[in-house]
Amino acid sequence: MIPTGKISANFASRIAGEVITASGQACAEVSSAERGADGTITATCSGGESYQVYTDAAQGPVAVAR
Repeated sequence: MIPTGKISANFASRIAGEVITASGQACAEVSSAERGADGTITATCSGGESYQVYTDAAQGPVAVAR
């Protein structure tokens, strides 16, 4: 589960990287990550890939390509 409350950019990058990797999607390294007010993390990878990372009640942490 993605933590709630305020988190640092480094922590957002780490969480996003772990969820993206666990989902089997391509991302060599998270180059930027920003957490929105709703808790969703928007992450961009060094190769240009972009993902929305969030927690789904039924599935748990999810990464969706943008």
